[in-house]
Amino acid sequence: MPTPPDSPFIEDYGLIGDTRTAALVACDGAIDWLCVPQFDGQPVFARMIGGASAGTFRLGPAARSPVLDRRYHPHSATLETKWQTERGRLVLTEGMVAEVAGRLLPSTLLVRRLAAVDGPVEATCEFDPRLGVKRRPLSVRHAGEVLICSSRGTALALHTDPYVPVEPGRPTRLTVTPGQPFTVVLTVAEREPLVYVSPASGWAALEADERRWQAWCQDIEGDLPRREAVVRSLLTLRLLTHSPSGAPVAAPTTSLPEDLGGVRNWDYRFAWPRDASIGVGAFLGVGKQGEALRFMAWLLKATRLDRPRLPVLLSLYGK
Repeated sequence: MPTPPDSPFIEDYGLIGDTRTAALVACDGAIDWLCVPQFDGQPVFARMIGGASAGTFRLGPAARSPVLDRRYHPHSATLETKWQTERGRLVLTEGMVAEVAGRLLPSTLLVRRLAAVDGPVEATCEFDPRLGVKRRPLSVRHAGEVLICSSRGTALALHTDPYVPVEPGRPTRLTVTPGQPFTVVLTVAEREPLVYVSPASGWAALEADERRWQAWCQDIEGDLPRREAVVRSLLTLRLLTHSPSGAPVAAPTTSLPEDLGGVRNWDYRFAWPRDASIGVGAFLGVGKQGEALRFMAWLLKATRLDRPRLPVLLSLYGK
């Protein structure tokens, strides 16, 4: 039963996303990387590369506790982390809602829920958003039970159920009891109206999104060798594909050197056609032609090729 490290390595992070941006969650329940509103936007949580002053959003046990299990719900993008505390088990279930079209939902909707098993558990909520590489603190105000943090056109709304008076930059202690989960919803707006989403509505949206991911996975060809591992890999590739354009990013991160102290330091939040072609080939290989077609359409536009060239380019990948 590993205990979360003080300074997590990149392999200690789980990925959640909405196909427009993505968050990296450490095994202590801290979101240490999230750019808004898209992969290449400004970070609001960046402790992973900037240290404590760069912002984090932690939800987990109040005391250091060993991790019992960490997994994704089957065929979905919902991440679950379990800790064993002195008084009982604590379970964090979280994800971002990908499908918001046709519904009165913001494009960035993050849902997190803590649940206790076997007894009441002391937990903590640490919400400390900072904006951009300069780590600017955001102004704070309240709209009823909704906490609003904003700066220069970027606004975040945090809503909890049951209500807990969260103060940015200071850990908030709470007790989670069995049968009474603690749900947190974070919505983001970038130069647009800020939408408040109740925790109950946010949780329902996440459950619906989970079913949508499961349906997406069912369409993957069923006779693949090691199908479960392949499905998980394809789902990760899809999470890293920017839905508005169809372009897959190389990774959700930036400023991670190949070697500590080295000079080869890249921003991977962009689509590199050579690397992206590997993902396109993977989608085509399992019958996911729509994902490949969207990327090729983006590539044609980005490189100013004529649309009739599309069938020729697809033939390069065996279609």
